Amino acid sequence: MSVTEKTTQSPVRSGPHSQRRKLWLNAAPALILMCIVLLPSVLLPMFRQRTFLRYKGEVTAALQSGDYDTANLFAEKMLQLAPPDDVEAQYHWATIETLRGNQQTARAILQKLAPENSSGYGAAHLWLAKDLLQYGEQLNDQDSNRVIHHLNAAQKADPDQTEAQFLMGRHQQRMGNHLAATESLLKAVEHYPSVHFLLAESFEELHDSGNAGLHWEAAAHYFRQATDGQPDVVDHWVKLCHCYFRQQRFEEAEQIIKDGILHFRKRSERSSGVFLSQAFSAFCAGQFQQENSAAPQISGHKLRFLVKALEYDSGNVAAIAAVANLWNLTEAETEQMEEDLSNELGVRHRSAASFVMLGILRLQRGDSETAERLFRTAETADAGTLVVMRNVAQQMMNSATPAAESAIQLCDAAILLAKSESPILWQLSATRGQLHMELQHWELAFEDFSVALSGQGNLPDAHRLMAIVRQQLGKAEQAEIHQRQAGHAISSESP
Repeated sequence: MSVTEKTTQSPVRSGPHSQRRKLWLNAAPALILMCIVLLPSVLLPMFRQRTFLRYKGEVTAALQSGDYDTANLFAEKMLQLAPPDDVEAQYHWATIETLRGNQQTARAILQKLAPENSSGYGAAHLWLAKDLLQYGEQLNDQDSNRVIHHLNAAQKADPDQTEAQFLMGRHQQRMGNHLAATESLLKAVEHYPSVHFLLAESFEELHDSGNAGLHWEAAAHYFRQATDGQPDVVDHWVKLCHCYFRQQRFEEAEQIIKDGILHFRKRSERSSGVFLSQAFSAFCAGQFQQENSAAPQISGHKLRFLVKALEYDSGNVAAIAAVANLWNLTEAETEQMEEDLSNELGVRHRSAASFVMLGILRLQRGDSETAERLFRTAETADAGTLVVMRNVAQQMMNSATPAAESAIQLCDAAILLAKSESPILWQLSATRGQLHMELQHWELAFEDFSVALSGQGNLPDAHRLMAIVRQQLGKAEQAEIHQRQAGHAISSESP
C-alpha cells in the first residue's frame, strides 16, 4: 500500500473542543432569538424605573425650591411612570393639584394615603391636619379629633417632625388643654423659637409662674431680635410689647411701640402705625381691667393704664366704657380719683386723656367752669380730645343705666370747643340730639339734628331720627320728607 493511500484512509480526530464548538453553532440561532424576545422585557422596566426616578427627583427638587412651573412640567410624566405603590409620587401629585387650585382632587388623593382609622404616609397626614387647622376655632369636636389623629400619625412616621409637634401644641392650646400643649411645644421650641411665646401663655394658664417667666423672657429676647432683623413685620412689634406687659415692663412696652410707629411712619405705612397704637391701647385697657378686677380700689397706678389706652386709641371701647363709668362713682371715690390723677399724672404722664378724665370728674361735681378749662387744655394738647368726649357720651347713652343728662353736659362742653362747620361738630350735634330724644326734648333735638344735617345731609340715621322728631312736633309732612331722604341716603350708599 502506498503512502498516499495510507494517509487518505487515516481516521479524522474529533476531540471535546470540536464538539462544544459544534453545539454553540447549533444553539446560536436559538440564543439570539431568546435575547430578542426577552431583552426588552428585562431592560424596559429598568429603563422605565430609571426615568421615573429622574422625573420624581426633578419634581421633588422643583417643589422644594418653589419652582412650581418645572414641578408641573415633570409631574405628568412622573405620574405616567409611577408604580401604584409609590406613595411619595402620589403625594407630589396631590401637591401639584393643590397648586393648580384643585383642592378636592388633592384632598381625595391624600385621604387614601392617610386614612382616618390608621397610620399612613406621614406627609399626607400632616397636610390633612393643616387643611383642617385653617378653620381655627370653628373646628367642631369631630374635626378636632381628626386633627389630633393626623398629627399623631405624622409624628409616628417621623418622630423628629417638629412641625407636627408645633401644630399639635398650638391646637391643644386652642382647645384649652394646656398641659398637653406644653408637652408638644417643648419638643418644637428649639426649632421654632417663637414658640416660647405660646409656652409662656400655657404655663400662665397652668399657674406655673416660674416657667411662664422663663418663657416670657426667652420670647422677649426672640422678638427683640426679630424687630431688629425684620422690622417690617408688624406682629413682631406687637408680640414684643405683649411680652413686656406680661413681665410688668410697661415703660419698655410703650417705648417699643413708639419705635415701631416711628419705623412705619418713615416707610409711609400709616395703617401699620395705627395698628400698633390700637394694640398698645388694648394691652393698656386689658391691664386696667385685670388690676381693677383684682383690687377694685381706685389708684393712680391703675388709672395710668386707662389714660394710656385712650391716648393711643380714642375709640377703645373698653377704655371708653371705663371712663363713662366715672359718673357712677360716689363723691368720696370721685375726690380720691381726682387726687390720684393729679398726683400720678401731674407731670410725667400728663396727657389729653388725663385732662378729659379730670374734666369729667369736675362736671360730675358741678364745677363746669373748671371742667371747661380742663377740656380746653386737653383739646389744645390733642385734637382727638373731642372724639373721646363724644365716644364717652355715646357710651353713656348706650349703657345699661343711661345717664342722658350727664352725657348732654359732656356734649355741651365739647361743642363749645368744636370749630364751626367741622365734622366733629356735626357728629357731636347728632349725639346730643339723640340724648335730647331720650329725654323727650323735641325742640332741642330738632335744633341739634338741623346742625348735624347741615354738614352731613346724607346721613340716613340723622334723617330717620329727624323724621321721628318732626312727627313728635306735629310736622307730619316734614317727617315724611326726612323719612324719604333717609331711604334715599341708604340706597345711595349701597354698592
